Amino acid sequence: MAQTHSTALASLARQLGRPPRDVAFLEALDDAARQQLTRDIEHAQSLHAQSLRDAMEGALNQLPRLLRIPIRTLFGL
Repeated sequence: MAQTHSTALASLARQLGRPPRDVAFLEALDDAARQQLTRDIEHAQSLHAQSLRDAMEGALNQLPRLLRIPIRTLFGL
């Protein structure tokens, strides 16, 4: 089932963590452009999350081995 125009904008607003009024200008996009924007945002968020995981892993590798497991547990890693 395809999303309605307003549902798609609400979804984009949630994805961006912004209120719908802040993304109202995206109404100017057609459905294909809005779908591409959604895919691009999801891809960027995925890359960002991977970068954060890599950075955390790098930081943990600087700690003595005996501290790594408790710190991973503490941070839910």
